[in-house]
Amino acid sequence: MPNGNLHDGPYSDVVFWQRRVFSVEMDTLLAEIATLSDAGLESLSEDLAYRLLMADPSFGDEITPEVLAALESDVQALRDQRLAEAHARGLDPEARLAPIRALVRERWEMAADG
Repeated sequence: MPNGNLHDGPYSDVVFWQRRVFSVEMDTLLAEIATLSDAGLESLSEDLAYRLLMADPSFGDEITPEVLAALESDVQALRDQRLAEAHARGLDPEARLAPIRALVRERWEMAADG
């Protein structure tokens, strides 16, 4: 049962533990969803949360590029929805998202450097 620990799931690993999970693009989308939503993990549908969990590479299962692309498309759609909601409330989400994007990219670059 998830309790907030490392490896409970890919969403919390990316958002709370700042762990690299999928790709820089997918991890950035997950971090943006967390930034744009007050609900956090609850902002994910049960289906999307399950699919993220099943695609988590730490489980060791081989995920096809097609499955991962479809998952990323759905995650991007949710991020786009949260972005539209923020704009509708009169917020400027880009100011909040720029540092999040930079943090995720830096995490990936540091790992690539060794």
